[in-house]
Amino acid sequence: MRWDIEVYFKMCKSFLGLAKEFQVRDYDAMVAHTTLVCVRYILLSIENRRKQG
Repeated sequence: MRWDIEVYFKMCKSFLGLAKEFQVRDYDAMVAHTTLVCVRYILLSIENRRKQG
């Protein structure tokens, strides 16, 4: 389980722009950005599963 979490965060940081797209200091903006990155990951995972079978 821990390895899956590590892979998830590495993917988000490397490919989906977590903590790289913009710098904010407002807590609500950080939560919104993190949420959008998570939604991107979910949508890409769904699309990947559809293509595989």
